[in-house]
Amino acid sequence: MQGLIDAFKRINDTMPDRRSAFVLETGASKSSGIKLAGETVEDWIGELHRASATAKGQSKINWATAVNLKIPAFDPNNPAASYSALYQRMYQDDPEQGYAYLEDQMAKAEPSYGYSVLGRIMADTRHRVVITVNFDNLVADPSGFLVPAIRWYADMNR
Repeated sequence: MQGLIDAFKRINDTMPDRRSAFVLETGASKSSGIKLAGETVEDWIGELHRASATAKGQSKINWATAVNLKIPAFDPNNPAASYSALYQRMYQDDPEQGYAYLEDQMAKAEPSYGYSVLGRIMADTRHRVVITVNFDNLVADPSGFLVPAIRWYADMNR
């Protein structure tokens, strides 16, 4: 890790025309209180299991199959890989409920120390790009200046 920090500092100090982007992968928000995809998928499978007329007498694990979930590519050994399909299955009849679920998850989260450091770097340097698959606004919360851009993007995709 120190080598990465040293390289970043060297580039920052000696190459003023170069900007860096930060890539946040899935799970980056776990320490801030956002559930991992696998945890969310387990919750959704549990809800679908409880609501299913075909689940009588079956455990959630035995019931969660591609046929019962109506997701042809569902792999019980890797349920998180079906996150998008399960989201669609859960909220296809009421997309607003899906947005409300995600907003509720974000409302419970607080930016972790790492987000605060990243926000400070972005506010005080020329390195202001974040690429992420995460749906939360945690990268914007500590830095403030990104909120309008991120909210615009979220609004455009509704």
